[in-house]
Amino acid sequence: MPTLRERHLQDGVVKTIPLLQRYARALTGSAMAGRALVDLAQADFTLEPAGPRLKAQLFGQLQMAWKADPRSTPRARALEVVLLQRTEEFSLAELSHIFNLPGPYIFRLLNRAELAHRGAPPSRVLILERDALITLELCDCLAELGYRVVGIARSLAEAVCKAKEARPHIVISDLVMTDGSSGTQTAIAIAVTVQSLPTIFIDPPLPETLMDSEEIPGFALSVPFLAADVEAVMRQAESLSRYEAAKLLL
Repeated sequence: MPTLRERHLQDGVVKTIPLLQRYARALTGSAMAGRALVDLAQADFTLEPAGPRLKAQLFGQLQMAWKADPRSTPRARALEVVLLQRTEEFSLAELSHIFNLPGPYIFRLLNRAELAHRGAPPSRVLILERDALITLELCDCLAELGYRVVGIARSLAEAVCKAKEARPHIVISDLVMTDGSSGTQTAIAIAVTVQSLPTIFIDPPLPETLMDSEEIPGFALSVPFLAADVEAVMRQAESLSRYEAAKLLL
């Protein structure tokens, strides 16, 4: 029978796996390859009692496995540092551990990324939502945060059409469309016909399942939400969108 400490460790690993899989999916380009990378990292994982928190150690093991992968390139390392800092909010010390890089170097990377982000055009957002009030609240909140809403859709067909026309960077989606299609089905249809986009689902029952989709990288926004909640999840989704775009230029 496992001890209390062992159960806490197991619970911590289970909670972190969806986050590892979302990051690994971004690194490898697919959920299947991402899961294989996470499995490889887990197989070699040993907890360091005097090391950083469990989550940082797990991501460090994953990064080590990725660094040894032939698909990995040192040129993408700066992008990976920025992506992890913004999606998982690791501290400077934790990022230094994860990437095995000096803290001052990590700091310079993040500082340069922040300056570049300030000069970038606003991310374009497509909203898929049945509720007019929630749509209005999202539009107002996104505008105040500096994002550009490029379309609003309420059905799968309308969503795909708007995505083709507006070429959004991020999708915010209801769980069910007016035509009965699920938010996941709609996001997948956009991925198949246009491209895979970071998708923020509104009030999903199991947020962790959204992080390991084969077609779409998912995030969650609970209702009711505050501007700070929208800002935080948009920061995560936007970071992934910018990472995907920058990786294509390497």
